[in-house]
Amino acid sequence: MNITKKMVVVGLVVVVIVLAVAGAAMSSYMHKPESCSKMCHEMQPFYDSLEVSTHGIAGVMDCHECHRPEGAPIGHGIEHIKGIEASEIEDEIPEAPKSEFCLECHRGAKYPEGHKEHISWMGEQVPEYSGYECITCHDDHKLTVRPETCTICHPISK
Repeated sequence: MNITKKMVVVGLVVVVIVLAVAGAAMSSYMHKPESCSKMCHEMQPFYDSLEVSTHGIAGVMDCHECHRPEGAPIGHGIEHIKGIEASEIEDEIPEAPKSEFCLECHRGAKYPEGHKEHISWMGEQVPEYSGYECITCHDDHKLTVRPETCTICHPISK
């Protein structure tokens, strides 16, 4: 093999290594929840509300638990390389998470062993609440009970 072909092969190997390292670094950065708020100023209030929530403080949940980009992760990364933070913005707010999503952890499938005492009572176990989603009562970012929803099941009596 002559020197030119060797240089081309070495150059290609170097390019592949650089792209692999850059891709891994970008993927690692994008999986940190703070990347959401740093890349898009509109996300800061949502990031802040999650950070001070029970789940954020306990470190058991971040933005990516609920918000995963559709399609292959590499495709999402390529969009970021091109400087595109959102290729399209929905006309309507995306649908909120269904109870099944919350129950992945709250029924114990993924829930850390040391935190089970926090979920000893769940509204979904009460027959009167069947058919309601968790977010009927719980704010989907702050995760607190929304007082304005209490009267759905508990009418004000005089």
